[in-house]
Amino acid sequence: MSPRPNPHPVFGVTTVGGATAEKECNCIRELMSILGDADGDLCFLLPFFEGTLGAAADVQDVSSRGLHALNVVAVDNVPVIRGDMLSVRLNGVDEYLSIADNILLTPIVPPAGVDVPFSVGCAVKTEAGLAAIQSLIAKWDGTPADYEWRLSLTALDYPALEVADSNVVTSNMGREDQTAIESNVWYIIIGTYNGVGGPAPEAGINVYRWDGATHGWDGAVDDADIDGGGVYVDMENTAELVFIGADNTGGAAANFVGPGEIMLPWYTRRELSADDARRAALTMVRIMGL
Repeated sequence: MSPRPNPHPVFGVTTVGGATAEKECNCIRELMSILGDADGDLCFLLPFFEGTLGAAADVQDVSSRGLHALNVVAVDNVPVIRGDMLSVRLNGVDEYLSIADNILLTPIVPPAGVDVPFSVGCAVKTEAGLAAIQSLIAKWDGTPADYEWRLSLTALDYPALEVADSNVVTSNMGREDQTAIESNVWYIIIGTYNGVGGPAPEAGINVYRWDGATHGWDGAVDDADIDGGGVYVDMENTAELVFIGADNTGGAAANFVGPGEIMLPWYTRRELSADDARRAALTMVRIMGL
């Protein structure tokens, strides 16, 4: 008699050195479910299966949308196993990933530009005290004002989510957590926006955090507004790419993450509730073995 098919299919990863790790699909599928993949809301989730990240290497999106990423510059340090998956190590100088422009990645109802909800998140471990913005996941080019949204660590190491109206100078509005991250500690940072639009979009933004220093879920930690000074109306659909580990400034990558590591970046066209953000973060913790 032939053996039964494996009732617990797994994802497998292999490093350049030949080390392997496996993770049952259940955790990844649970995360995808929380993020709305069955409804088509999840637009990308990058678990990082790729042990080699040369220049122009493809990076697999496992969502039903298939918005795969591109590793732009060959990494100095190859991905390493963290828990049961791979972590991408970034040098903080020129390394990042990009995803091609797609209307799904602009949280509006086209063509009118009416805002709709979205959420974005990742796990990150980086150095603090760099006195520079580190953009985690961003569709943002502030120099020609082709900016839409940005999940970042501010120059004071505060986790933050901003949205912007590219028709209005300095219209970036958002929320930040004015408790700085610690160096070389894993955090899971999630930003959510309810799509309220209008002159106070920051009222619809929450920033959530899981803290690797305490191994605890801190919930919504945003405690201050970000106000660029302009009058936000609604987000515009620009031709900007999504950058992971950086953002764009005048046609060149800038505001790099690192030296540090990033894992499991994702974006969904829904506002996660506080409970769903917690479930997503704790599922990521389980995947990462934290």
